[in-house]
Amino acid sequence: MLTTYEVPDGLRAANVCRSITGDERAAIVERAAGYAEPTTIAPGDTVFLASDDSEDREGDVIALDWVLAPWRRNPVILADHCKRDVIGRGAAAWVDTAAGALYIVVHWHDDPEINPLGALIADQHRNGFRSAGSVGFSPGRVTPRHNLPSDHAAFRRLKDGDSQWCAPMLFEKCELFEFSSVSVPANPRALQRSAETEPEAWTRASIETLIREQLRREVAAEVIRALDSNGAMRNAIARAALEVANPIPPPATGKILSILETIRAELTP
Repeated sequence: MLTTYEVPDGLRAANVCRSITGDERAAIVERAAGYAEPTTIAPGDTVFLASDDSEDREGDVIALDWVLAPWRRNPVILADHCKRDVIGRGAAAWVDTAAGALYIVVHWHDDPEINPLGALIADQHRNGFRSAGSVGFSPGRVTPRHNLPSDHAAFRRLKDGDSQWCAPMLFEKCELFEFSSVSVPANPRALQRSAETEPEAWTRASIETLIREQLRREVAAEVIRALDSNGAMRNAIARAALEVANPIPPPATGKILSILETIRAELTP
């Protein structure tokens, strides 16, 4: 029985040179180096956890080996996966392997005279009437989860009600086509992280309090100064804080303290 299905790419198979010099080269670079998270987010933009490698409501799993290069050349943001309804563009996209997630920053086309639908949906996201997103993609490889090795992280036995022909799947090497604002996502974790910009601005006081409480005074002062000059440190702490509302409850506090513990080890003699 064939258990893994390779999605053919006739153009690349027919033209090796084009494959090597075009999308394939971009994909190789993307896998090798990754794309960095932006150090700043423009005013009005929204950060989404677009996808992760958890099981969605259909029982499917999307691996984190995303192919983002083609989408970056046409980073459309749609309303409910409707190709006619372009409501924004992707300002950034990156895979955070530590968090196990694909993140996308949406820049809304929210001029009410030019794009009333874009303005409506942007307003809904900014004011809490919508918060979800959904990826539109083409998988490079599709494997029924019950046919994976039993020690594979995505392995799942067939359950009562599962059909062998419509069984939950593992999607790998997915090429992102578009990202949509939706009312109900297939992946319940595909939600916006913040409707505000400069996330560190509204978590800064909480972050500083944690730093001062958890680190030795001299080290704390150095870390706080670094928040203004070290974008990676600032964004790592802010991203952890953004996963929940302010004030920061224990789950986010734990993540921030883990980051601070790393900082402590590096800076403490």
